[in-house]
Amino acid sequence: MVWLLPAAGSAKFLVIVTLAYLIAVADLAHVIAGSTEVAYSANVGAVGWSEYAIGFILPALMGNIIGGVVFVAILNHAQVQQEL
Repeated sequence: MVWLLPAAGSAKFLVIVTLAYLIAVADLAHVIAGSTEVAYSANVGAVGWSEYAIGFILPALMGNIIGGVVFVAILNHAQVQQEL
C-alpha cells in the first residue's frame, strides 16, 4: 500500500479495495489482520499459544516478508525498466 498509494491519485480507494480483495480471494493469511482471530482462539483455549506462534505467526510473517520483497522488487524493476 505504501508503495502504491502515492501514485494512485484519485484511485486510492480502488487500490485498497482491489488489494484487500485479492488477499481474501487467494485465501492468504496476513500476519496482522489474521492474528486477531487466532489470538482470540488461543485466548479462549481453542488452540494453544504455541500453535498460535508457530502455526500461524511464523508462517504468515515469513509469507508476508517474502511476498512483500518480491512485490516491491517487481514494482521497483517496472519503474526503472525503460532506463535499463
